[in-house]
Amino acid sequence: MLLSACECVTETCQPFPTCSERAEDIYRIVSHFMDIPLIEMNYAELLWVDHLGMYVRVEAANHVDGLVIARVPFYRPVLDERDARSVITMSAQIAWEEERPYTPPVPSIYTDPAAAANN
Repeated sequence: MLLSACECVTETCQPFPTCSERAEDIYRIVSHFMDIPLIEMNYAELLWVDHLGMYVRVEAANHVDGLVIARVPFYRPVLDERDARSVITMSAQIAWEEERPYTPPVPSIYTDPAAAANN
């Protein structure tokens, strides 16, 4: 959800005092949320985190006009700053996995009947 500056000021949420994360995680989460390829993200800055999500200042070439503020919701409400860090890390991991589909190899115990018989 994109917000104007007025909407940000009038929001009534309880922010967490300090919840900075790694910049590449914020870029990846916003890229995934807004369906913008990561290489087309010019700028993403974490502004504000509360128990339901985060506000991020975003600039992306050919996708949004100038700098905009986006509200990125969490997949579940968080309890405190530590929980928010955990959810942000998990959101970055989910975005990374969707960006790079990975299928782990099947262990030989499931494909080789002889290996299964020895266990």
